[in-house]
Amino acid sequence: MSMKVSVGDREKVAQGEYASVSEVVRDGLRLLKRREELWRSAIAARIESGMESCRAGRTTPSEEAWLQLDSWRDEQKRLLGL
Repeated sequence: MSMKVSVGDREKVAQGEYASVSEVVRDGLRLLKRREELWRSAIAARIESGMESCRAGRTTPSEEAWLQLDSWRDEQKRLLGL
């Protein structure tokens, strides 16, 4: 399946960092995929950590847990530039 993408800024190609706009788009898509993989990995680690805490009897009241989750999500967005 092919798709046409219009890229307004061709600066990276003009500077010689990429051979074509298609290469820029492919690299961008690779970065998006990697970001998603990192996000999924971080979530899985947090879930596992939480499950281990539950099994050990260490729990957190739900209100506090939601605040921690919101804070963590905001930090992840900041780190990812979202």
